[in-house]
Amino acid sequence: MLRTSLRSVSGPSSRHVCLSCLARPGALGLRQFHRISALRTNSGETKLEANLFDASIEPPAPLPPNSQIPETKDGASSKPQKSSRPPDSPRVLTAAAWAQMSKPQRKNYKYRHHELYNKFKQSLLANREISLKEAVELEIARAKMAEQGAAPLETALSEATPSEATLSQEAPSEAARVEAEKIKALQQNIMATELEARRERKAKFKAERLANAKHEAKMLKGKEKESQLEAEIATDGPADTSAASEPKKAVNLKSSNVVAQILEASSENGVAIPNEPSFNSEREEKEEKEEKVKEDVWLSEDRSQSLPFLEDHVTSRDTGSLNSKDKSLQLKEVRTPMPPVPRVAFGLDRVLFNPGVYQLRDPRSLVYNFDPYLDQIMPVSEFDFDTLKPYVTSSKDVTACEMTKKHEKKYYGSSSSMTSVLSHFHYLLSAWRPVDTSKLTQSYGDPLRSFTRLLRAPTAMFLRYNEKEDIYAIDADKEYDTANILMHLGKSMEKQLTLPKEKFERYRRSDANKITAEEEASVPESYHYSTIGKFLMRSQLDAYDPRLPGTGMFDLKTRAVVSIRMEPAEHQRGMGYEIRRRFGKWESYEREYFDMIRAAFLKYSLQVRVGRMDGIFVAYHNTERIFGFQYITLEEMDEALHGTSNTELGDTEFELSLGLWEKILDKATAKYPKQSLRFHFETCNGPTPFMHIIAQPVTEEQIDAIQSKNQAQVDAITERLFYPDRFENCEATESAEPKPVSPKENTEAEADKKTEAKSIGDSLADALFPIDPADSTVEQSAEPEYDTSFELPGLNPDSKAASKPKRKPKFVPNPELSADYDENLLAMTLVITNKVNGVPVDRPGHFTQSDKWTIDYELDEIDVVRGNYVLQAIKRRRNLVLRKNVQDHSNDFFANLQRLSEKGRAFRKRLNKIDRDRGILVYKDSCDMDV
Repeated sequence: MLRTSLRSVSGPSSRHVCLSCLARPGALGLRQFHRISALRTNSGETKLEANLFDASIEPPAPLPPNSQIPETKDGASSKPQKSSRPPDSPRVLTAAAWAQMSKPQRKNYKYRHHELYNKFKQSLLANREISLKEAVELEIARAKMAEQGAAPLETALSEATPSEATLSQEAPSEAARVEAEKIKALQQNIMATELEARRERKAKFKAERLANAKHEAKMLKGKEKESQLEAEIATDGPADTSAASEPKKAVNLKSSNVVAQILEASSENGVAIPNEPSFNSEREEKEEKEEKVKEDVWLSEDRSQSLPFLEDHVTSRDTGSLNSKDKSLQLKEVRTPMPPVPRVAFGLDRVLFNPGVYQLRDPRSLVYNFDPYLDQIMPVSEFDFDTLKPYVTSSKDVTACEMTKKHEKKYYGSSSSMTSVLSHFHYLLSAWRPVDTSKLTQSYGDPLRSFTRLLRAPTAMFLRYNEKEDIYAIDADKEYDTANILMHLGKSMEKQLTLPKEKFERYRRSDANKITAEEEASVPESYHYSTIGKFLMRSQLDAYDPRLPGTGMFDLKTRAVVSIRMEPAEHQRGMGYEIRRRFGKWESYEREYFDMIRAAFLKYSLQVRVGRMDGIFVAYHNTERIFGFQYITLEEMDEALHGTSNTELGDTEFELSLGLWEKILDKATAKYPKQSLRFHFETCNGPTPFMHIIAQPVTEEQIDAIQSKNQAQVDAITERLFYPDRFENCEATESAEPKPVSPKENTEAEADKKTEAKSIGDSLADALFPIDPADSTVEQSAEPEYDTSFELPGLNPDSKAASKPKRKPKFVPNPELSADYDENLLAMTLVITNKVNGVPVDRPGHFTQSDKWTIDYELDEIDVVRGNYVLQAIKRRRNLVLRKNVQDHSNDFFANLQRLSEKGRAFRKRLNKIDRDRGILVYKDSCDMDV
């Protein structure tokens, strides 16, 4: 084959070609060249036919005139050559052809031949409620059956006479038509039978699994119950594992159908099962079928099997479902006259529109970005807290009570009294979703992704009945409340951030123009009221800016540094700790932000939602000075809590949580009508997260006794904080009067000094929370199960050398021996299943407004004996976490905080010396500066 290469001489549109090859002996003549040009393709390739003759053998023929030479086109011409091949006709689409196509081929066919694809799809589905894959499979099976049924018919036709065959081809007889209809009906019956058989096999397999699980639970039940009770009830939140880790299904070796389990596990992991018909779309088809099977299994199976230890204790069961499209569960605003809400002072509104931390003073140039007056915090001993209005609890709020009655609601509460319970609903609905720490820098290391132990602890509340209005108020349980400096600084610093300097100084005790309590009481408080279902919620408003989205409201939060938060009762020890940098594990804003994610963001986000606010304004301080400010929006908090900045997921979870809470309160008030109740809530972690709820009828006298249990200690600590001079004078007077000391007393004093450091942590806790004699059955010994010597580090010189105490055996409550045994309590267990758009999920992910979130719940009532076991275990866990102030850190952690506090004090001394020598520099706009 000869290949001819033509090169353009005068450009793509020129007809001049280089024919130097014609001068060689044996080269083609001009006539042969014209014949070759007529055979050229678009790619420039030339294929010579076998009958071409060689110019070296036969002389060339005479050339015609130029006008008679046909015009030719070469491969370099700019004009496209028309292909002689007709365009490809679309492929006839059949069920067999569709099954043989790969996924890209199907996608390409849909795009290029959309109309033919729609016709093919409509012809297969024919208004049947099946998927396209199922219709293709049915059509293929039908074609196979038709081939098998048509074989006898063809044989009969071949044996017939030619005339009969011709007649049958032209017009089929009535018998042939009837036979074809019979074959078609037979095919449909076979396919229907096959589908029904598949469903029966799946249902039988599910039933075998449930029976095996039930059998195993009964086998394990033969062990001693008392050794298992704590293991069954106890929980301390989720383990600090990665969010991607999920529990794996274990193969039940006791089951007789082990092979079926292995094959099912293999199919879920994408491994092909032998002897199974496979198509290119088999995996997609299986995924759709599994989704339908999961939904059917939820409706059919007994959910108590997921909690086998409760199987024999359930006395009644309530089931139902809630969904995000229910209009009664949507947050609604209650419009009421509202006094003006204060705005931030000192130009702090700049912080609202700048993401990240806005430092009060630049650490490099030492220039103040705001008024240096904010650098110093007014001590609590100088601020007159007596002039402030007292906090009004929900049960004593007359306005909220009247509005609840007016809007025909049944329950009302405040943001502070409802957030602790709503936090446990978040754990349940999100299946203990780990927090998102992706905003932290890589230098921070591998942080914990669980909530703090204090936040995971069981919570309690009171549902106080108002007999006059026939409604219920939600009050927080204050059994373990105590006083510390942070509670009071939050009130005083709120005034400092929203009032001008002159007005704020009037709250100082020594000020000549000090504000009076009557003048302060004349300024009304501002609240937002909202409703969801049967709830009316109240939220106090701290600050406002009309430029913010939504209502423009935001909450003020004063955030103490880590050294103060870990030891609020001994805040003087951590006052030297300073924030000196943006990033890092210590002395940084990143450290404080990470602690807020684990300990405060959940509570803050719920308060923002109750108050229909935009975000929170955070002031970082160490109780002595302010370091910086940060405005954190609700979207930013949701990104850390829910993994998405779209607030739709958090809003929907908030509404559904209140819907579940309403079901629980309705069940309790129906059993104990027109009575006040005390509730305990705890969400337990496990393969199937669930919630324990205990309700107990209480009288008003019992409520007051519990709420004022630590009031004497709170008053004593508050007085010491407000009037430290009184106690210093008393101590000086006592030390100035020496007393004779006997040798025995001297020896005892020395022994007390040696053990003082060892027991100071427990003595401080005992001073704040004395042991109640009634709790002796709950906690047999004052020594806790955990080592609490780390609560006040550095005071025990023998802590390293001391041997670890022997661990006590697990707590096993005995209701028969307990004085707190309640025969009239209501114990419930709540189990849920999340569904997004009808598909069961562990937890919703990227949720949007168009999605539908459905919660199928099961509220089981358990017997009284088991309920008392659960109640005692909950009280004990709550007592250990709240009373002894157990932290998530070791002794080395607190020792490091003490070292950093001393380092910060030295740094502050050097900085003060620089200020005295150089003076204080304050930021000022260059337009306002004198040239």
